[in-house]
Amino acid sequence: MRTPEEVKRQLADYYAMVSEVDHQIGRILDALDNAGAKATFFVQGAMAVACPDIVRDAVRRGHRVGNHGFLHHSARAVPFSTYLADILKCQSVLQDILGSDVGLDFRPPYGHLTPRTLWAMARNGFRTVFWSIDSRDSFILESGKLVQSIAGTRLRAAEVMLFHDDYAHTAEALPAVLSNLKARGCALSPLQSPQPSAAEGRARSGGIA
Repeated sequence: MRTPEEVKRQLADYYAMVSEVDHQIGRILDALDNAGAKATFFVQGAMAVACPDIVRDAVRRGHRVGNHGFLHHSARAVPFSTYLADILKCQSVLQDILGSDVGLDFRPPYGHLTPRTLWAMARNGFRTVFWSIDSRDSFILESGKLVQSIAGTRLRAAEVMLFHDDYAHTAEALPAVLSNLKARGCALSPLQSPQPSAAEGRARSGGIA
């Protein structure tokens, strides 16, 4: 059993993390605004609960929001029922925060899926989204090197680029990254909305099977 002091320390660490994430996302939103760029943010439900205003602000600024699970579970690490319940919980949180503005895009945590979870997502109207280019901002921890890495990346039409919104070095690098991409003729836009499916109503009402 945790002592009161341990609980206080854990709460302090949690609120410090939430504050840092809120700050970095604010910087990223400003950089996107300044570049006239739009993006899709795949949001963890737990962070959306902690920072609902930043989720609303992203949509207000013209970005899209997708589902990234509530607790960032890997499909390979938890039971099938736990994984799907986690996705549903995140979807419910986003719907409560955004109402009709939330769609059915889903990016699996760690990029991990199983055939069973992929089938269940498709059956219930979710579009599972992967990236075609990983910025590697989880590994390239210096903003200057991150800018250089993206500048040297070969691009094709309709690339989906993966960045993380909770890293200070990503927020610092983003203005230069966006400037370089625009100079290369890239139109920086969010994922397009998928066509509604017959299963969409079940997913919106919490009916994943």
